[in-house]
Amino acid sequence: MPIPNLRNPYDHMEEDDDKDDEDTPEVTINAATQIRGHGNIVSIAQMDSMRVANLISTILTGDPNKAPSDGTGRP
Repeated sequence: MPIPNLRNPYDHMEEDDDKDDEDTPEVTINAATQIRGHGNIVSIAQMDSMRVANLISTILTGDPNKAPSDGTGRP
């Protein structure tokens, strides 16, 4: 007697035909996205070290204006 909750993998189901259309991923590429080389490697534009430091500071403090000053006039 078959188990009612399990599907037989050998039975063809019409739903599987529609699934093939959904397997193709969509990729949106804007001006900041570059595709280099091979192996599906996608990179974004490089950031300089000051912008990276400000980004990390913003993430840690929540607001770039509230970041502690180090005396150089920069947040």
